[in-house]
Amino acid sequence: MSAFTRALLPGLALAVTGCGLLGRLQVERVASGYEAPSQVAAYLTIEQRGEGVGGLTASQLTVLEDEQDVTAEAKVTLLDRALVAYHHTVLLVDLSKPDPALLEVMNEAARRLAQSRDVTVLGFDGSPEPFVIGAVEKGATGVQLAVPDEARDASRDLNGAVVTTLTRLSSALGGVARPIRRGSLLVITRGTDLAHRVPQDALIRELDRTEHQVFALVAGPDESSFHRELGRNGGARVDEELDIYGAADQLINRMEQKLEGEYLVSYCSPARAGTRLVRIEATVTDDTRDRRGDVEFEIDATGFGPGCDPTRPPTSLGVLQAAPPPNLPEPSPEPGAPPTTPPAPGPAPKLTPKPGTKPPDDGIVPPPNTPDYQSP
Repeated sequence: MSAFTRALLPGLALAVTGCGLLGRLQVERVASGYEAPSQVAAYLTIEQRGEGVGGLTASQLTVLEDEQDVTAEAKVTLLDRALVAYHHTVLLVDLSKPDPALLEVMNEAARRLAQSRDVTVLGFDGSPEPFVIGAVEKGATGVQLAVPDEARDASRDLNGAVVTTLTRLSSALGGVARPIRRGSLLVITRGTDLAHRVPQDALIRELDRTEHQVFALVAGPDESSFHRELGRNGGARVDEELDIYGAADQLINRMEQKLEGEYLVSYCSPARAGTRLVRIEATVTDDTRDRRGDVEFEIDATGFGPGCDPTRPPTSLGVLQAAPPPNLPEPSPEPGAPPTTPPAPGPAPKLTPKPGTKPPDDGIVPPPNTPDYQSP
């Protein structure tokens, strides 16, 4: 079991949530930085109505400094996001009762999501702690996870499992060396919490404060909006077993689109002194009109000079700090279980791949083979 996975554990009524002004792109800065001789870099998310906007090229970006268009001089470049970012998704699956459909969805979700990030799969039932089902390294193929054959508690400690998993995901990501650490959680459950160990308001507080994306698929007759409340970045509820496959497919697509909407932008500033207000604008053209969005941040060009290479991996990204995760008490370990500590800082954690698969040398896949993605 990997250090990352250990850190996560102790010792069709479809509604996808989203926000944003109709038609306008939402461009947000995750991190930015600048360094000699004059390189400026920014890690951005670009979305439209809550959906990630993928496939942009450098030609769709405009760079302005103090309202002056410097795009022509800036040599705007898109770099491989994996140079600075690490992505990890946890699947949290309700196993309080046998359900072949949920197991099929679990395996399909793990297989598809592992094409773009590392995945840890956890199960939960009525017991106090979620348990490991498996870990799938990015790029692994032939994913087929099996659920341990043992008696399960037929209750449902959903609230406790979600709070525990989000807290431990934050702790585990803290040991990743890359500056940008993107965590997400996909919950697959038959319904709301039954165990009542963790109150509903405690769950809501955690969801309000977490920096991780949370998606939820609720399979059952619940007529409330719980799937939206739990799945802050995408929620679905299905009544019939056959509908679960289509709903899961849409949620997985949404998660993949979110990641595809992340960009590492690099350019060479023509400024040579003073503070400059940078604005990066993104433009998408469809059949009817241009849709635009932008983000602003400041740089200090003092000491800037010639010789900038925008394809060089940036080393000075400063990540915008989100609200810290809640200081929740750690659950008591099972008797005889070894103590759990967060992993020490180091390279991206290695998840154990399925036998017969070969993990990448450094956990990073090669950059896309497109003209706008430059290899270092």
